[in-house]
Amino acid sequence: MAETYTKLFRSMLLSSIWSEDNVTRIVWITLLAESDQDGRVYASIPGLASLAKVSIDELNDALLILSSPDPYSKTPDDEGRRIREIDGGWELINHGKYREKMSKEDQNRKAAERMRRYRERKKQASSDFDSVTHQRNASVTRCNELRMLRHTDTDTDTDAKADTKIKPIHTPSKAASTSSMAREWFSEFWSVVHVRIGKQKAFEAFGRAVKRKSSDEKLTQREAKDAIVEAMTAFAKSPEAKPADRTPIHPTTWLNQGRYDDDRSVWAHNSKPRARF
Repeated sequence: MAETYTKLFRSMLLSSIWSEDNVTRIVWITLLAESDQDGRVYASIPGLASLAKVSIDELNDALLILSSPDPYSKTPDDEGRRIREIDGGWELINHGKYREKMSKEDQNRKAAERMRRYRERKKQASSDFDSVTHQRNASVTRCNELRMLRHTDTDTDTDAKADTKIKPIHTPSKAASTSSMAREWFSEFWSVVHVRIGKQKAFEAFGRAVKRKSSDEKLTQREAKDAIVEAMTAFAKSPEAKPADRTPIHPTTWLNQGRYDDDRSVWAHNSKPRARF
């Protein structure tokens, strides 16, 4: 049998069950721990008494309290009763409610953990990029220093000899490296667009959109790029991306209109026809 566990909510300490006698509280926690995923406990009276380490008379008294109405219960369902008898055992009446609450808390915790890992990956990627940029800038600085040494010597002959010995350091220009990165980022965007039309115009619009979002929201350009690519990925899967009654929106238009900042719920319900382009 697979191991299961029961989550105890702190609110139980403030509930009316905690004002009951010790035996009743022990029996209640035993029922919680022994219940299956549907909140059911299958056991005999002697078996449950043995499990809870109480006498049969004590168990019967506790079961009577737990199955009786409780006017002080925080959950008025079924008049505050906590258990009901079923064939072969007992059912915990509010088990489904607390299981759903537990599931939502687990989902929120897992989502928070995924976001933490995502931010760490982005931070590491940004750090790696800064390191490469620093090395490239250092190389360019060294190249410039060597050139200055050649031109500050007043001896023409010495200059000529230096020219034959000092090899220029080949370093990609800043513009070339920036262009290469821009193309790489755009390729990531272009791979998820809903309809691949007008690639060059879309490339130019993408660059403007990254700069605009980065400036407006105080993001790095990499963060702005990631947000736009993620938005296009979601849009491309929506009904509005390829509507049957009109021409799909051009990716350049999508970028120029800032559609990456849309309330995404409109993508599933927006049926207003668009002008053809």
